[in-house]
Amino acid sequence: MKKYIITETNTLLSIVDKLSGKIFSSNKETGYVITKIKTQSGELNPFVSVLLKRRGEIENEINKLYIVLKENKIQFKLKKVNPQRKDLYNVYEVVIEPLTRIFDRVKIENIHVQNIYYAPFVDITTILSLYGKTSIINQKSHKFQSLIESTLNRYNYFITKVNFGFFFAVNSRLMNCLADEKVPYFLQDAHFRTFYKERNFFNPDGKLKEKVIDQMLESLLLQNVKSVLIQPFFNKRGTLLGYVEIQSNLPSLGSPNLSEEIEPATGIDALMNYIEQQCEDFNFELELDYVKDWTFILEKGNILDISQDGRGLGVLLPEGENYSFFESGYKLKFSILINQTEYSFFAGIRNIKTGEGGYRLGIRIYNCYPVDGIQLLSSYANMIIQKNTIS
Repeated sequence: MKKYIITETNTLLSIVDKLSGKIFSSNKETGYVITKIKTQSGELNPFVSVLLKRRGEIENEINKLYIVLKENKIQFKLKKVNPQRKDLYNVYEVVIEPLTRIFDRVKIENIHVQNIYYAPFVDITTILSLYGKTSIINQKSHKFQSLIESTLNRYNYFITKVNFGFFFAVNSRLMNCLADEKVPYFLQDAHFRTFYKERNFFNPDGKLKEKVIDQMLESLLLQNVKSVLIQPFFNKRGTLLGYVEIQSNLPSLGSPNLSEEIEPATGIDALMNYIEQQCEDFNFELELDYVKDWTFILEKGNILDISQDGRGLGVLLPEGENYSFFESGYKLKFSILINQTEYSFFAGIRNIKTGEGGYRLGIRIYNCYPVDGIQLLSSYANMIIQKNTIS
């Protein structure tokens, strides 16, 4: 998998500044928090210097610290500034793994989910057909659009607008075709009439009249829109819900990854995977807002494994009860005790398997309270992975 190695000072400063206060892990321990150092006058040092803080003892020599975010894994390479101080380091390199990172899973023991509740599948399409876009949906939509735009612009895209909508309200021929075929669409350059036509992407040639295509491109150019990506999204049962439309004033959304090397892992696949995951998170948030009642099912279940990003869990519900009514898309609410603090998690069921010992649920965590719970699970999983790699 391709990685991005950053050594330029100003970029390092920017990354360190954004991640100050986050929880990092070393190869041996977790719980490190970095703070960027400033001079007495408030000017930054010529080196990217940081102070390390931790509740427990700081290791004598730390070469690397890493953090796993929703979009990627970031690794800081460090060099000690003063041999007499354990907490003072320079960051001389940052390694960023791309959005398409495939997370490892690690087996764990003696950690449990407690006070487990469930809620059945919520059909957002029914809510939309009855009530249209409610105030809750509008609020979530605006937040979702802002997240997509700001995140992609941080990753060297040039996004000028993100539209989110539901197909029940579309009235253009292009959108109707996308709804019928349930495929994405990518206009790379409106000026040169360049469409991405590989794989399952929608090809307007032959499916839309030339006059319709010309009018569509002319309208975009009058608005100074050079490229457009539209991706449909679905609920957990495969029902088409809506779409995300991303616009840019530059060709290929302003990204070299989409203009020079669109096929490699850092190209169109990385972007589509990211949008798809954000749509899944967004859909979960919508459904969660419309859950009326939670039903208690079990006091304790065993966690069998955990993904590297801290969001995927394998949970064993012991024999003795029948959980065959569970379906993909059901929601779970449970708690995990982390460092003597009870964290509440909200998750969705992805798959159910029966076998020796009971029902095994594959679940994905979407949010939690306090908010650092997912990051702590990720740090724990990465610590185990590092130990297994070293040993």
